[in-house]
Amino acid sequence: MIRGVHCGGLKGRVRSLTGAAMLASGVILASVLAPSAGQASKPLDLRDLSVDVQRSLMAACGIDDGRILQRHVPCLSHHSAAWRRLVFQPDLSLYSPGEQKRLREGCSDTVERGPAPWGRCIELEMVRLKVPVTYPDLSSLDDAETMETRDACSSAGDVSSHREAACQTRWLDRLTALREKQEAARASKTTVTEPVQVAAAEADAEVPSVEAQPMTGGLIGFGHLDPESDFWPDWGGGAQYRPAGTDGTPLRGDEIFERASPAVFVILAAANEADFRAARHVRQGSAVAISEDRLATNCHTVKDAGILVLLQGKTHGPAELVHADPSSDRCILRSLELTLQPVVGVRDFSDMKIGEPVFAIAAPRGLQQSMQDGIVSQLRANAGVNLIQTSAYAAPGSSGGGLFDQHGNLVGITNFVVGNDDRLHFAIAADEFWK
Repeated sequence: MIRGVHCGGLKGRVRSLTGAAMLASGVILASVLAPSAGQASKPLDLRDLSVDVQRSLMAACGIDDGRILQRHVPCLSHHSAAWRRLVFQPDLSLYSPGEQKRLREGCSDTVERGPAPWGRCIELEMVRLKVPVTYPDLSSLDDAETMETRDACSSAGDVSSHREAACQTRWLDRLTALREKQEAARASKTTVTEPVQVAAAEADAEVPSVEAQPMTGGLIGFGHLDPESDFWPDWGGGAQYRPAGTDGTPLRGDEIFERASPAVFVILAAANEADFRAARHVRQGSAVAISEDRLATNCHTVKDAGILVLLQGKTHGPAELVHADPSSDRCILRSLELTLQPVVGVRDFSDMKIGEPVFAIAAPRGLQQSMQDGIVSQLRANAGVNLIQTSAYAAPGSSGGGLFDQHGNLVGITNFVVGNDDRLHFAIAADEFWK
């Protein structure tokens, strides 16, 4: 929900400029006070947006006479945020006048829908017109990082080479920043701690792999989800690609959170739009992005839901259920509007070790992106599906959240608690969502 705008000393009206002056100056709003829940209002700065984006903002928000009023600010905030979430944000000023003209003409009917739909239209026009694309230079990355970047952006490449190049640029920036942080952390450590780390790594390597232990017969079942119901679509596995797991030096808790949390969303489910708008019988769970448009979650969070909404901070957008295996509580959602930042890697169940640290990130009782630490208590199997038993606490609302290892790899989707015992938490092994 977008709250009303507090305009403070602006007395309910933002500066008025003529439409021609706005486009000529390249600025619609230099500083507009936008609402921020629980905090003082902060400026909404749109000065970095191109003239094409500004024109689309004006059209989408009904600013046809050049007068920007208080009532326009929520609309400007919504559409500018949607634009910033795009993986590929086309800038027509980088192309020749002839190409600019052809691209604008091809997408003229989407301008009034806002900059995000316009940007996606331009992307498709670039594909149709075979506009050249420039990929980032990945030579600064090692082989593992290069493979990770290409794997993470392969689904973007299925849409367009422009989106793939933009995705690789973002991953390059992220990995470069993460490497700089790790190098700074290593440089700050004393030499006394280094032998301890080496010894710990050697000891960890000596831990033998453990086969999954079967659950007690009949302890867990998902018959209450009615697997035979016509509501459930067929199971088709996860995304088209599976990000390879990463390794190296274990990360600190804050680094794990920074790396993993952007992929974790709240999922709100209601039977119909009327119930959702009235906040009546709305269920809340969690979901984890495994590609730019796919999320893994539990089926019991979305059962019989006609309305699904993804939420992360102030970002929200609709979703739909595309694959389901209710007999094992595995479901896959598709984001209809938001471009997601997927997990950095997925680790095999067979590589997990009993006693290793794990971290759950979910929305227990609606508290978004809460992080809990624990260990792998046991590796189990139930009805042919691998499960991770963990001491990482997961309160109601955590179902469908992510369980991550010390490198930020997704290892499980948090699922259920046995009885009322806070120590008996289980997650479905992450690689089960690709089977």
